[in-house]
Amino acid sequence: MTRYDWYGTDNDNKDIRRKAADDFLSDVLDGTITGVTGLDSAAKKKAYDEFNKKVQAAVAATNQQGDLPKQVEVICVESDTTNRSDLVVFILYPKGAKIPRPTAGAATDLWEERWVAAWAPY
Repeated sequence: MTRYDWYGTDNDNKDIRRKAADDFLSDVLDGTITGVTGLDSAAKKKAYDEFNKKVQAAVAATNQQGDLPKQVEVICVESDTTNRSDLVVFILYPKGAKIPRPTAGAATDLWEERWVAAWAPY
């Protein structure tokens, strides 16, 4: 069985991350997964653990094995502007750089409008 590489850039790898994110977000938004919202350490740990389960399931479906790397942070904040203001993520492209834009996902992909990444893999 091959080992899954979270940082891989091929389309199959991206599909695994998208599937895991969509399944995770669907369960969070449906209330199946709770306790993952906020910036406190317990919420971030639970968000990481629950998202890692979705990553493992998506990876297993492709006959691979692997986990979410330990250094990955999974943070969920409520959509209101006060909570969103509590989280600031800067992507440090050089001044004047042409910033890549993500390709559009399907209209039903929950990750498309909710996943702010530190790099533009899509």
